[in-house]
Amino acid sequence: SLVERVCLVTGLGFGVTSFQVAVISYLKVLHPMVLLFLDLTFIVALTSIWLSKTLRTLRRTSHFTINLRPRGTPISRLISTNLREVVVIFMVGLLLVIDSYYAIAAPVEFDSLVYIVHYARIIYENNGVLNLYGPSLGLEMSAAYPIGFQALGVYFYEYVGVADDFYMRILPPIFYLLLLLACYLFVSQFFENNKDKLLCLFTVSSTLILNYYVALSSHYITYLTFLVTLALYFSVKFLKSKEQKLLFISALLCGFASLVSYLGLC
Repeated sequence: SLVERVCLVTGLGFGVTSFQVAVISYLKVLHPMVLLFLDLTFIVALTSIWLSKTLRTLRRTSHFTINLRPRGTPISRLISTNLREVVVIFMVGLLLVIDSYYAIAAPVEFDSLVYIVHYARIIYENNGVLNLYGPSLGLEMSAAYPIGFQALGVYFYEYVGVADDFYMRILPPIFYLLLLLACYLFVSQFFENNKDKLLCLFTVSSTLILNYYVALSSHYITYLTFLVTLALYFSVKFLKSKEQKLLFISALLCGFASLVSYLGLC
């Protein structure tokens, strides 16, 4: 489905970005040209794989059948949407807009400012992770607290050329939306009724602690929860279909989650 493709592409994309920035940060070779080289190499590799698969498919296929019938949702089905579903979608969207506004406009929460935003700035200004030991920030730089989320902010810093915490504050609302999409996929494995799925989404979106982390901080919890939820979704699909690639995707997403926090290992 389209929702699954969006979640998979963004999950793998952000995960690969976190991994490559973390590696070159620990190696202390974090520079724009190095990052650009890695990005171009990754794009070329993906393009080569896609072209090889496309050519292989063209060689095996002798003829093509063009289906001119539209695959979109019929207008009558959209009009017949239940009023309760419309209300739930509106409430979830309203919460997302409010959280996004506060995340962009409001000052960053203290712990996030010190341990995440300031940490990302230190990495950017020193072209990598410093060898700091001891309490406070030194603890944050230990192996128990990897830099998967900070690496995303540093990624934007390198291309923009300035350590602006706006790029850290905009991340939680983005992952909040992706988390809701991942939750929709996950609950769709257990419920067939759209009303039940939307009620589950409303329950998740109205969780106070989640809205706190989205609106008032630049915290990694939404990114971590998105990766873990998506990994659970592909694990459930694997248990139903027994396709090995689904288990591989789930394990890969769990690996990316472990780059964000030790909680990802749970």
